[in-house]
Amino acid sequence: MQWIALIASMMGAWAPAAQADVFENYAELAASCRAGRDYAVIAVERRSPVAVFSIHGGYIERGTSDLADAIAGRDFSRYDFRGLRPGRRSLRYHITSSHFDEPRALSLAAHSQYCVSVHGYSPRPAGQVVSLGGRTHE
Repeated sequence: MQWIALIASMMGAWAPAAQADVFENYAELAASCRAGRDYAVIAVERRSPVAVFSIHGGYIERGTSDLADAIAGRDFSRYDFRGLRPGRRSLRYHITSSHFDEPRALSLAAHSQYCVSVHGYSPRPAGQVVSLGGRTHE
């Protein structure tokens, strides 16, 4: 599997200044928070070598779920972990990407040849920026 990261501050995507994560991994988050009230997980596997992820979706990094939906359309597999609480309350559900281990995300990634992950951030100085990166060699 090849990872390609897409970081966007367009379409209203936003992320606050860096702060320490409350939870080290998904197991810690799931033990303290309630699915359907605090966060939601949506995983759709399609017959495609490509999967599009927004692991900081909903109110965690606003706009990333919408952008990932637009990229995936009806062609690519899709994974969304979204904070459901408006404002800064959803920021506590942020898990650093390298520690993100929600089981449905790991399963979808394992079954995909290419994984595209959408992240939001606020560039300094403010402006509309799209950053692309990853480890694909093709």
